[in-house]
Amino acid sequence: MDQSNTTCPLCEDDKDQYIESRYVYGGTENQDYIFCQACDFYYITPKPSEKDLEEFYINNFEDFMDKRSGDDSNWKEESVHAQIQQRETKRRIPFLQNFLKEDISILEVGASTGFMLSAIKDIEPSSVLSALEPSKQFSTYLEKSGFECYRNFSEISKNKRFDLIIHFFVIAHVYDFEVFLLDYMSKLNDGGQMIFETPSATDPLYRLYDIPEFKSFYWQVAHIVSFTNKSMKYFLDKHSFKYEIIPHQRYDLSNHMVWMQEGKPGGRDRYSDIFSVELEDDYKVSLENKWLCDSMIVKVYK
Repeated sequence: MDQSNTTCPLCEDDKDQYIESRYVYGGTENQDYIFCQACDFYYITPKPSEKDLEEFYINNFEDFMDKRSGDDSNWKEESVHAQIQQRETKRRIPFLQNFLKEDISILEVGASTGFMLSAIKDIEPSSVLSALEPSKQFSTYLEKSGFECYRNFSEISKNKRFDLIIHFFVIAHVYDFEVFLLDYMSKLNDGGQMIFETPSATDPLYRLYDIPEFKSFYWQVAHIVSFTNKSMKYFLDKHSFKYEIIPHQRYDLSNHMVWMQEGKPGGRDRYSDIFSVELEDDYKVSLENKWLCDSMIVKVYK
């Protein structure tokens, strides 16, 4: 890898910075993805301006994701999106189940169509649920669905607090990930928790199988940063948080097979009539045990 003259936004090292990828999916020709060898962190440079990011998430994110996801999802039709994402609720609820209690107040940041909040309401009907969603399309849908919805952090009243704050695949997208975490941790009640999921730059399609087409797909303009277990620990230790980091494999063996065969996304469940549930589970656990997995679940305690 060629060395970069940038400074890591996490550890501030300016010597061990290397160009991981000169191509950024959806980005510009002058953007690179940088690897910090000092703290195992990845980041885009130059990163989009805060104004450009705000405009992107208010008006363009759904179109970007719809093109990127192929046949695997639907980001343009809210009700269809919510239905497809039921697979995500089944995957995520086990990480939240033990925290759900009577009258719990929950904020989901980046709630999209509210499919997670709806699932939580089914489990704990007394829960008090709020959403934060910058997208004009999805925030309108959330409000019509009856959720209290904020468009940005500044809309949350100064004294408002929550027992649980959740966000899934959000922190990689924000302009300043440190301010983001500190701001939302300040909105927790004493004894509260933040639970979030974010991509891990240890994705096996990249780290283990080294698929060229996936590399061109993986480093994307919507992800300002990307963590590994090591860099996430560094980040949380830096702010003296109590936490737990859980390795997690999101995509299945079928998805990986299709990337190997065709070099493109959209293969989830394609071979589900051939691969047993036990095989799928064993495959994911094997990857997780080696930290060669595509995401991580992080629990931060106040």
